[in-house]
Amino acid sequence: VNSRDQLLVEGELMDISQLAEGAKMFLTNPNYSDDLPERLKITRAEVSDKISYYKGLLASEPNDNAYSKELLKWNKKLNAINLLGEYWELPGSAVISLRNDTETSYDMYIQVQNELTRAVNELRNDLSEEKFGKPFAELDKKDPEEKKMIMAIRQVYPQRISEAEPNVTPKN
Repeated sequence: VNSRDQLLVEGELMDISQLAEGAKMFLTNPNYSDDLPERLKITRAEVSDKISYYKGLLASEPNDNAYSKELLKWNKKLNAINLLGEYWELPGSAVISLRNDTETSYDMYIQVQNELTRAVNELRNDLSEEKFGKPFAELDKKDPEEKKMIMAIRQVYPQRISEAEPNVTPKN
């Protein structure tokens, strides 16, 4: 967002009313567009192989934190598959990066944050409705089964929004 509160996405002007849909396109890449992140199919076979692999490594080096972290990561993917079925995942490098100008209004900054959050929440809600018959926001974190559902949906649609250092508008 520049100093005149203009929203630019990949260098192109975009109206704030289009941001949530644009973010959803980025996060899902439904048309397999070359200019958007390539989604990877997460299959039960691949996940099972990775879990076996890291269990084997941990058996030989039980105190290796890197192996433990990898095993945890693949177990989260297995949980998602068990609850949602095989799914498509964005690579970890697919992040929405928000950069403002130091002169960007606070109102515009909040609008952008809200639209990006709305995009992720809509994707999560749609998936939750489809698989569990209730909106994501209504899943209860205190219920052990619903907590697994929450984690599975977050696995498919993580909220990866980073804030870059603001651009500084030169003073005249």
